[in-house]
Amino acid sequence: MRSLHSFIDNPVDPKSNFNLGVEYESLNQTAAAASFYLRAAEKTNNRSLQYKALIRNAICFEKQGNRDLTIKTLLQRAISVLPNRPEAYYLLSKLYERRQEFHDCYTISSIGLENTNCFPEKLDEIPEYPGKYGLIFEKAVSGWWVGLNEQSRELMFDLYFNYSMDDSHRITVENNLNNLGFPKHKFIYTKSLFDQFKYKFNGLDKITNNYSQVYQDMFVLSILNGKTEGTYLEIGNADPYYNNNTALLETIFNWKGISIDINQAEVDKFNNERLNKSICIDALSVNYKKLLTDNNFNQIIDYLQIDCDPPEISFDVLKKVLDSEFKFRVITFEHDFYYNKEIRQKSRDYIQSYGYKLLVNDVSFNRTNSFEDWYILEEYVDTKYFTDLNPDVNYVEDIFYSLN
Repeated sequence: MRSLHSFIDNPVDPKSNFNLGVEYESLNQTAAAASFYLRAAEKTNNRSLQYKALIRNAICFEKQGNRDLTIKTLLQRAISVLPNRPEAYYLLSKLYERRQEFHDCYTISSIGLENTNCFPEKLDEIPEYPGKYGLIFEKAVSGWWVGLNEQSRELMFDLYFNYSMDDSHRITVENNLNNLGFPKHKFIYTKSLFDQFKYKFNGLDKITNNYSQVYQDMFVLSILNGKTEGTYLEIGNADPYYNNNTALLETIFNWKGISIDINQAEVDKFNNERLNKSICIDALSVNYKKLLTDNNFNQIIDYLQIDCDPPEISFDVLKKVLDSEFKFRVITFEHDFYYNKEIRQKSRDYIQSYGYKLLVNDVSFNRTNSFEDWYILEEYVDTKYFTDLNPDVNYVEDIFYSLN
């Protein structure tokens, strides 16, 4: 035990005390370890060593259990020693989260995040700090409980797609996104945006607001020049109005169509509030040729929307629909590239094999994470719009507006 010999040779040396604390902690003798960490913190003028000793001391008490006040005091002391380092903020925010003191957790994690750029390197002596994503995670969790629900979703979304996390954090983030939902990122057209809107289709002046999440309804109307009395097949309708792609088509432009959703509550709400009907059924079990034929659809339908979860199901549904022999002037397909890296290319290959043109690729609500592609059958639509788009990601507001 080299550290013991070093301590015997010089029992007042702070580094020797710290190293002996490390040895005892590795043997799970946390009481002895804590005493040597405390000696190291008291005897050194080196702020970095003092900081690390205080944090390790706090971690020893955490391992012992039921010492929250002591842990809190030690971590606050560490912050006072080096207020620009992130580790103590992370551990303190975790303590607040465990105690369900979510406002304090949110405050401390937010402050800690401000310091991650000052010290991006991690301390070998504090492996419990996972890196910046740990503080983002704590802010996201506490944000949900203090009422910042959409911010919490956005932070979880950012973690999932932009950070390499340990298994514990990754699984929790995945579960949270599945249970709490992905960010909504609602973009709404209003009359005040008329002059900036790039595509002045017929009837644009009648619209006071749209309903789609990222202007899918405005895309369809732009491509079809405000067509009235059109037809649609909507697979995955969800709410009858909020983030719905066909509500505007029905209410202002008198379109007829059929919607499908597997959620009975959503279907009941839809049928209570909309004129066109929704069917509660598993989209994978539908014979689309029979459904569309029985409901007297023409062979050329104006709009197909497919948005199921997860994207693998959307792709399987897509194949069944296109195999029905019906064609669609416009298709919006949610491939969720930020969630599944394979479905985007598979869906593109499949849709284009049926003669469709990918007109707007990689629609995004944040200029980074694409989630949807928009297609047309060129012989049935006006293609003068939607040119000079970004080959990588197309942010929704860049697509539709000239905002100078």
